[in-house]
Amino acid sequence: QCSCRLNHCTLHPDARFGPLDLRREIFHVAAGLKVLGGQCLRTSEIAPGLLLAMPQLDDPNFARAVVLMIQHNDQGSFGIVVNRPSETPVIEVMSPLGLRWRGDPEAVLWIGGPVSPESGWLLHEPNAAIAGEGTVDVADGIALSTAPEHFRTLVEKPARRLRFFAGYAGWGAFLFSGDTALPK
Repeated sequence: QCSCRLNHCTLHPDARFGPLDLRREIFHVAAGLKVLGGQCLRTSEIAPGLLLAMPQLDDPNFARAVVLMIQHNDQGSFGIVVNRPSETPVIEVMSPLGLRWRGDPEAVLWIGGPVSPESGWLLHEPNAAIAGEGTVDVADGIALSTAPEHFRTLVEKPARRLRFFAGYAGWGAFLFSGDTALPK
C-alpha cells in the first residue's frame, strides 16, 4: 500500500499484469490524483484523454496511433494504444494461462504499446462484479483492470465492451509539454 493510504492503492503484485509501481500510479491518476511527498495531488488535463499521432510521425510504434492517456504528470506518462489489433485470437492467449474464453470466438488481442509487451491490460465497460481493488474507472464508461482475478472473471463472463491489450505506451518525465501534449 502506498504512503497516501487510500484503498485504491492496494494492488495485486503479479508482474504479468503490469509493473506494481506503474499500476499503483495508474490508480492514483485514474482517481485524478498523484502522490508527492506522501500527499495526493490533482493530475494533468491530458489524462484521461486521447492522444492522436500526427500523420507525419514515422515512429512505427506510434504511426497513426490513438492512445488513451491514463496518466500524465511530471513523473511520466502512461497510455494504451487503442487502435492496433493483432492477429492473435484471445482464446490462444487465455488457454496457456488455464483460462477458458467464453466470449466472441473472433476476438483478438490488441497491441497496447511497445513497453512491456508481456503485461496484460483490460479495457472494459464498468462491471460491478470486478469493481474495487485491481480495477479503476478511467473515464465515464471505461474501466481498466490489471488484476489476474479480474481477468478470470471477464474471461468467464465477458463484458459487452471489452478489449484485451498486451503492453502499453509510456514516456519518461517531461517528454510532453504544455496543454497540447506536443513531444519536446
